[in-house]
Amino acid sequence: ADGRTIFSEDVSALYIESINQCLRSGKLIEIEYYLDARGSRHYFQARMVPFENNKVLALIHDISDRVKYMQELIDAKQKAETADKLKSAFLANMSHEIRTPLNAIIGFSDLLMTAVEPEEKEEYIQIINANNDLLLKLINDILDMSRIESGKIHLEETEVCLSDVLHDLKTIISGQIYAKQLDLYMDAVDVANEDVYCDKTRLNQVLLNLLSNAVKFTPAGGTVSVRLKQ
Repeated sequence: ADGRTIFSEDVSALYIESINQCLRSGKLIEIEYYLDARGSRHYFQARMVPFENNKVLALIHDISDRVKYMQELIDAKQKAETADKLKSAFLANMSHEIRTPLNAIIGFSDLLMTAVEPEEKEEYIQIINANNDLLLKLINDILDMSRIESGKIHLEETEVCLSDVLHDLKTIISGQIYAKQLDLYMDAVDVANEDVYCDKTRLNQVLLNLLSNAVKFTPAGGTVSVRLKQ
């Protein structure tokens, strides 16, 4: 039978070229190719050697299992590399996030030691406690890497008051604001009594990252503004 009635044009051309090369060189030639049949793809290896009267003898093996196994290894390697990159990015991001509450705890602890007025002490204690809670949650996320690697991070969705979110952000970021002598303007008039259904900790982390960057790149004595609108 003429193989060109079975193979595609590309595979037929590969066979013809390989046969000619085998006859010219008088050496073993190996080729690999695939055929699509009945909705599935099959892979084959053909080994050709010169035979009598200007002919070649070809031994053909089905290598579909080997190709599938090799592809699985490649996919696993790519997934491992992607997971490693994501883990590195996560840890780098967490190291940035940890600095914010840690700096606030250290800074306001120093201020607390010199504070005289009870109201002033109470304010500093609240700021330190708020940053303690945030730091603990961040550290728990880092320690529980298995959830991140498996893509099963648990979201604790609750009703969250947006004005409360801004109040928490102001408390947490106050250390950085104070250190750079910045003015902080927060506006939640349009959503003062609005609730959203979300994970408050995750929302705070996202907004805190944005706010921390704003503080970082705002010149000393400037103003950082946060507005929530419908």
